[in-house]
Amino acid sequence: MRRIQILHALCDLYTSKLCGIGFVDPYTQESTIPKLLDINLARTISHCRLCPRSKIQNPKIGYINPNAKVIFIVEFAMGDGDVLLDSKSSQMLYNIANNVFQTQEFSVFSLLKCGTHESNEQERNQCKPYLIRQIQESSALCVIIFGNVVLESILGLDPSHKGTLLDVFGKKSVATYAISELLRNPTFKKEALKHFMLLQKFIK
Repeated sequence: MRRIQILHALCDLYTSKLCGIGFVDPYTQESTIPKLLDINLARTISHCRLCPRSKIQNPKIGYINPNAKVIFIVEFAMGDGDVLLDSKSSQMLYNIANNVFQTQEFSVFSLLKCGTHESNEQERNQCKPYLIRQIQESSALCVIIFGNVVLESILGLDPSHKGTLLDVFGKKSVATYAISELLRNPTFKKEALKHFMLLQKFIK
């Protein structure tokens, strides 16, 4: 009986797959995003409809520079393709890239691809494999994680790991305050700068 139920479930999944629906396993850090009919990762993300967030806003793949030397990871999407949204947060990332790492070549990936409202664990787990694949496929040398939500979601670490050298899927990384925290409380910027400087030698 159990075998028949599994076969029926597989039949339903394959039927959905043929209709262009993508699936991810939210319970593993390894990506299980299928390349449907050779559709690339960016297109798979932009067509994702796995959770209700996509009904409020279409998924955004993030700001992607194929020559990026550093990846900034934030909680909510700040760009789509080669367009970085014009905001105070974006200007801060430009300043960090230019003034700290002396580069204009960076990418901005987000944990959540849709909306800017508070997320729940299920939504974060559904988006996480997309982010992991983006990190793994990027040629960037280093990763900066902004905020406790992102740090806990992708590495399972608590805030005490901010400002320590980490490994994110083979790339050198450091976690720091969320962009919103840095904007609200400029006193955090001095500490964040110390965090960023841990990666300088790896980018150069």
